[in-house]
Amino acid sequence: MNTKSAPAFDHDGLLSRHGVTPKEFESTGLRWPLLEGIFSHHHGASVDLQAAATYISQRLQQVPAVHSLKVRIKDPEHLVAKIIRKKLEHPDLNFTLDSYQDQVTDLIGLRALHLFKDEWRSIHDFVLATWELHEEPIAYLRSGDPEALIKEFSAAKCKVTVHPLGYRSIHYLLKFQPDKRTYLAELQVRTIFEEGWSEIDHRVRYPRHSDDAYLADFLGIFNRLSGSADEMGTFIKVLSRFASEQTDKIAERDRRLEQMEADLKKAISELKITQSEKDSLKKQVEAMRSSSQWSKDQAIFASGVAGIFTSSVPSLGSVIGGASLGL
Repeated sequence: MNTKSAPAFDHDGLLSRHGVTPKEFESTGLRWPLLEGIFSHHHGASVDLQAAATYISQRLQQVPAVHSLKVRIKDPEHLVAKIIRKKLEHPDLNFTLDSYQDQVTDLIGLRALHLFKDEWRSIHDFVLATWELHEEPIAYLRSGDPEALIKEFSAAKCKVTVHPLGYRSIHYLLKFQPDKRTYLAELQVRTIFEEGWSEIDHRVRYPRHSDDAYLADFLGIFNRLSGSADEMGTFIKVLSRFASEQTDKIAERDRRLEQMEADLKKAISELKITQSEKDSLKKQVEAMRSSSQWSKDQAIFASGVAGIFTSSVPSLGSVIGGASLGL
């Protein structure tokens, strides 16, 4: 348990900071002594919660696809504010000192970030193999995402949900017991580009609970651009693999050509002709090889790149066009 004293509990300041009017608070039927008790109890439990979060984080670090991890324990004031909002949205909920830890399921929050879109699957498989889930994982997608992506998440036993603000993320509610107590933890898995957009969106939109139409339009453009960045990341990953394969193929072809050239020059040297004629033939062999090699390499590589781009980022042009930008 946390031995440090709980921070001051500021009733009026809390309501103001989280956009709740005194009238709205009164309508919830909640009482400040209960909320003060939950505030202090959660503060006291923070050390145990942090230890549980560290345990999950250490396990996730075993997954090669996990680029980075974020871990947080819910701030006591944010917990109280969330309870108030939940009560406003669902008046039938009944919060007590004994029940709040089961009703607010993100007291422990983690984000596992990965670089490339397709890396979610290895993280997903690890999570399912390692922890019991409290509920079905939710795959949040943007409106208009391809049907193939929806089928992919559905096949992985995720509940596919279109997020109204355009988030792309997979949410898991982990249930685990590192000691006598059973813990719940919310794990979000998303790409680094999605994380960047969602953090900016959250910081801009939520402090003022903004519904400004112009702000929403620009955040929507930013959303689509972050999706395009993910598409480009996938394209570059596949392109890098293709380039490596082509380099290996060209090196092997050059090795064979060099061997053929050496064999041909040897055969020329054994011909019963003058030395001048032999030298002329050898120069023609060298010229034939150098004149055709570069153009063929260019054609092969360009054709391959075009195919990768078409299959990896088919929507890039329309996305950027929709954002009123030029590619």
